[in-house]
Amino acid sequence: MELHLVDNMQTSYQNVLADLNAALALNPSNTYNKYISRDALNAMKAQVYLAMGDYPNAITAADLAVGAKQLKGATVSYDTTTGAPLMVNNLTPVWADPITGAGLTNPASAVDGPEVIFQQINIVGASSVNIGGLYTSPSLGTFWSPSTTLLPKYNSADLRRAAYLTSNSVFKKYYGTAQNRGIANVKAIRTAEIILLRAEAKAKSGNLTGAYNDYLLVRKARNGNGSNTLVPAGTGGFTIQYTNDANFTSATDAIDKILEERFREFPLEGKRLSDLKRNDKIVTRATTDATAAYPNTTFPNVDKMTLPIPYSEIFANPNIQQNVGW
Repeated sequence: MELHLVDNMQTSYQNVLADLNAALALNPSNTYNKYISRDALNAMKAQVYLAMGDYPNAITAADLAVGAKQLKGATVSYDTTTGAPLMVNNLTPVWADPITGAGLTNPASAVDGPEVIFQQINIVGASSVNIGGLYTSPSLGTFWSPSTTLLPKYNSADLRRAAYLTSNSVFKKYYGTAQNRGIANVKAIRTAEIILLRAEAKAKSGNLTGAYNDYLLVRKARNGNGSNTLVPAGTGGFTIQYTNDANFTSATDAIDKILEERFREFPLEGKRLSDLKRNDKIVTRATTDATAAYPNTTFPNVDKMTLPIPYSEIFANPNIQQNVGW
């Protein structure tokens, strides 16, 4: 019997990168986000390089994945009756799923546009995943609300409040439609994720200015720290006024702010735990989220956030070592 040693993490990463590079060599230069496009493959490479701590290559791959994509923010429209300027939230339609009709064959007609690098298309009547069902009761009648730890992090100007939450602060990501509750497209890789990934890689490389500029791309698109007011543009038109955050003062300050922005941007998208673990942070929550049964407000034992390896796997291969803490 031949015994095969378990690959270490570095070898595993290199194997993944080799597969991604092989896929890139075979992949046509399409960017339509319902396929594993070149953009999606480069985004995956950026994720792997960031996990490896190879920040220059993470930045290079992120540059290729993001390209010239522009995040959706707010635009100015005008009331057809009064002519009064109106703020239009362009982020909300990104979650208007499922894509149907021309949006399935014509990239230009897809409402998510450059916001989504790769998604799983779920179509009514097909044997696709009811992603919204993961966030509802069995009757699909009750959806999740944001924690009191997260909700205050959105100020009144933040476009994500209306795009992600109903008027009574219930998540409507993956909500589907009233006729097809919970049927929605899974936004597997979003452009904002790769921009903030690039910001993190730049911060860890010592490029605080570059990290701040990437961070600001998301902040300004979401108007997260803006006044959300319309100001005269000087020619009878109006523009949206923003108030920028202060520049990053250190790598620690940069990472803390980037992680906070990722917290606001990606609720219910499975990013938060890996973000904290990757940066040696602990889970903290507001006291209002604690209960008598679970009174903790901090969870420093990150080892318990890694699942144990099944003992059947360990018995089958003595080279496998159990994860720390189990």
